[in-house]
Amino acid sequence: MALYNITLFLLVFSFTCFGQEVPDITTLIERENSYNPEELFTLLKEKKPKDKAEFMSILPNIFKDNYILMYDSKSLQSSSFDKPRAILRSPKSEVMLSISNHGDIKNEHNSNVELIYWDKEEKAFKFHEISFDESTGMKISNENPSKCLKCHGGDDPRPNWEPYSSWPGSYGGKEEFRLSGELVAGERRYLDEFINKSKSDPIYSQLLNLEKHFTPFTKDNDIVGGREAQGLLNYKFTESVAKLNFERIVDRMSKNEFYDQFKYATLYTFACTYSESPYPENLKNFDLYFNKLGPEDIIALYDRLGTDTDAWPMSSGRITDPEIQLSTPDGSSQNLTYALLKQDKDLWSFFPNKDAISWKENHFYEFGEDVDCQKLRAKSIEV
Repeated sequence: MALYNITLFLLVFSFTCFGQEVPDITTLIERENSYNPEELFTLLKEKKPKDKAEFMSILPNIFKDNYILMYDSKSLQSSSFDKPRAILRSPKSEVMLSISNHGDIKNEHNSNVELIYWDKEEKAFKFHEISFDESTGMKISNENPSKCLKCHGGDDPRPNWEPYSSWPGSYGGKEEFRLSGELVAGERRYLDEFINKSKSDPIYSQLLNLEKHFTPFTKDNDIVGGREAQGLLNYKFTESVAKLNFERIVDRMSKNEFYDQFKYATLYTFACTYSESPYPENLKNFDLYFNKLGPEDIIALYDRLGTDTDAWPMSSGRITDPEIQLSTPDGSSQNLTYALLKQDKDLWSFFPNKDAISWKENHFYEFGEDVDCQKLRAKSIEV
C-alpha cells in the first residue's frame, strides 16, 4: 500500500472522533448487512445468464449501487475514460465483481466477468472468472485460476487496491474529488461525458445513481463522511475491503509458531501509546519492533519470527518497498486491534466489556483508552 501521510491521518481521525453526531465511514459500513457469497453462486446457477448484459440485469441492486469506475486499470480487462472497468461489490465487499464494456474485441477478457469473494472460514480471498458462450452458456472457472494469481499474488491472493486518500486510475480517485478536486486534468469532464453516454449503454445504464454518487459536495463540513453516497464510493470500498484484509493478516499471524508467546506484545504495540516496552529484559533486542508507527513494527516483527509478510498488503509492490505500509482511513491500529480480537478471545480480558468487539458508534476504541495497557504489558513480559 502507498505511503500513508500521518498528518492527513490525524486530520481525518479528528473529523471522525470530534463530530460524533455524524457517522464516519466505518460506522456506515458496520450498519450494512453482510452478503453471503453463496447467494450469488446460487443466483447464477438458477438464472444462467447468457451474456454480460443479462448478468448485470439479475444482480441484486446492492451491487449496482456500490461500485468503482476505473478508466486506467492494470487488470486483464480493458478500460478507458469513456468505457471504464466497473468494480461492483456488496456493501461490506464480501463479493466483488469486475465488468467492462470496452470495445477492444481483441481482448477476450472484456467479454468475461471477474469475481473475488471473501471466504470467512478460511479468511481468504477466492478468485474466479465467469465466461459466456452462445452455445455452452455461462461458465464459472475453477478457484484461483493462474491468470488471476499473476496479478493478485500466488498462494495467498488478495485484491490490489491503494489506501486512503488517492486511488490512481479511478473516477473520484482523489479524496478531494468530493470538493471538486481532480486526480488528473479533465477528469470531471470525462466523467460527465461518460454519465451522459452511459444511459444508452446495455452495461453501464444498469449502474444505479451515477449522477448522485459523483455530484461534488457543496460544503466543507460534508467531508466528515456522514453522507451515504456522494463522492464516497472509493472511500467506502477502501475501508470495507481493508477490514477483510486485516482479518486475513491476523489469521496469518496466528499461524506463526511463536504467536502465543508474542500475541500480547502484538496487541500492546498497536493498541497502546505507552513508551514502556512489552518485552522482558532477555528480549531487549525486540524493542526494535515496538511503538514507532505500530503496524509497521508488526510487519518487521513477524518477518523476524518467520512469517512471510510479502502478501499482507493489498498492493502489487513488496514489503521492502518503503512506500508500502498497512493503512486505512480510520487507522490501521484500530482495524488491526479489531481483527485481532475477532480472532482471539483470549485477549478480551484486557478490555472492560464482556464483548470486547462490540462496536461503539463512530469508533471502536480510542488509542489505549479502552484497553488495560499495564495489565497487557505485564502479561506480555510474563509469557
